[in-house]
Amino acid sequence: MAAKRSSAKTRRRAKKPPSPITAKSGRRGGKPRPKADPLARAKKLADQGKIGDALRAAQQVANADPKQWQALNLIGSLLWRSGHPAEALAMHEKAIAVAPDEAGVQAELIGQFFSASFKASIDPERAIRIVERFLDRHVPTVIFMAQYINALLIARRFMDALRMSERAISLFPDNATLHRNKSVALVHMGRAEEAVAAFARGLRPYRPEAESSESQARQNSGLLTQYADLAATYDDNPLHRSFSERMAAFITKFAGATIGKNVLDAGCGTGLLGTRIKTRRLVGIEISPAMIAQARGRGVYDELVEGDLTGAMAARDDTFDIIASSCVLYHLADFAPFFREAARLLVPGGYLFFSVDPAPDDMDVGITEPGEYAHSRSYLRRLAAQASLTETAIAVMPHRICPGFWCAFRRRSKS
Repeated sequence: MAAKRSSAKTRRRAKKPPSPITAKSGRRGGKPRPKADPLARAKKLADQGKIGDALRAAQQVANADPKQWQALNLIGSLLWRSGHPAEALAMHEKAIAVAPDEAGVQAELIGQFFSASFKASIDPERAIRIVERFLDRHVPTVIFMAQYINALLIARRFMDALRMSERAISLFPDNATLHRNKSVALVHMGRAEEAVAAFARGLRPYRPEAESSESQARQNSGLLTQYADLAATYDDNPLHRSFSERMAAFITKFAGATIGKNVLDAGCGTGLLGTRIKTRRLVGIEISPAMIAQARGRGVYDELVEGDLTGAMAARDDTFDIIASSCVLYHLADFAPFFREAARLLVPGGYLFFSVDPAPDDMDVGITEPGEYAHSRSYLRRLAAQASLTETAIAVMPHRICPGFWCAFRRRSKS
């Protein structure tokens, strides 16, 4: 009997056999351990700013599978971030070549290639060839077509840009950006009136009753924020520099040398126009404190006034031979106060020069974007006549990339 009890006790104390080790998990029992994703690890390292580690991890993925287009594209982005644009573009191009031939995938990759190509100023023709192959196979998106047309414009292939703009507009007839792209091509081809008509297709009529004082205040606040962000690097942009160069040439063409004249720079920004002209006395008005600080550092202005343009003009009682406003007035919808104050401040025979986005004559004022406006020649001429200003010229030339009206008016001399 004792022997039986001992055997039963031994059986009760015996341990359970160990669980088998699963082949997938490497663990005893439980759920399989998820397989590590090396590409996800590379992306995580990139998000953490560990560019070198991310690049090595992504390269390992690409070495294991040369057709892993996500890895190739990530390598391109990492090379760009580490200051190797040519190598980055080569890797983006490899990603495009091996990625699935699906419109969405290809369009996204080619868009990234565009961005990198033009930021680095490397061979726009290369980007254009890639797009043309895409367009042979897929129906594009609006964004894709706009990017492509911009590439053609940067490459100064204006006829091709016009052709592609018309193709894009046939697919997306209500897209304002595409009409503006077309206007850029036309104005550079010397087809001025067609350019104005194309730009007008992207406008909405302005209705003063629909704009409250609160919305205007928000726009002004947004404008101050925008220019505060731009001020430090504003002069690095070739387009911004060209505004002042073109205005200085426009002034000289009609008013002659400015060296003996009193000049008001209405909306002086960082003061680039002040560096392009020599005057007897130069006054600048600017709404942005950050911009006016840049202008002050140039040391070319006799006086700088911070404030709203028409309000600051209304507070003055001195006079000027020339008032100039370069690529500024598109922020204003109603020009009547500006014309009135400009005429009051000009000496008899003095000149008013400014540039605006163009609207068609059957639309006094149009909206290009929230807080940005275009004005028609008929509107400008009517206000000028009311302010006793006579037209010297309204020329159609490139403005903010798109076409614009470059205007010269003159205060009537006393009889």
